[in-house]
Amino acid sequence: REIMVSFFCRAFYVGVSSLEELLPAGQCCTFRGSLAKLDIRSGAIYWQTYTLPDNGGKLGGYSGAAIWGSSPAIDRKRRLVYVGSGNLYIAPPEVLQCQAAQNNQTVKPSHPDQCIGPDINFNSILAFDIDYGKTVWS
Repeated sequence: REIMVSFFCRAFYVGVSSLEELLPAGQCCTFRGSLAKLDIRSGAIYWQTYTLPDNGGKLGGYSGAAIWGSSPAIDRKRRLVYVGSGNLYIAPPEVLQCQAAQNNQTVKPSHPDQCIGPDINFNSILAFDIDYGKTVWS
């Protein structure tokens, strides 16, 4: 198995993924994708930023949005790290209900998805601040 990492200025940038979505329905899912900056010598985590809000490690919240498939791209000039996130494993029940109601409209929606709030970054391209890990845009 290959690990996709990037190295820059004495640190590794590592996308975090899982196979949790393959678990049976009653056990899936709590995992949240993230990007971590690690010290090259000790492996200490400088920062770790998640692609989804905290679900408290409990079923029924947002899960998924793994960062996988390629090494993070480093933009030295802008001091950004770029990654892509994957699919959403599970969304909270209220989001699924909202989307079901929204999808049953007979006219084309004229606004963005009102069911999904900010900082829900699945199937996205993200840019992180290289020094502090803050999500700059997605």
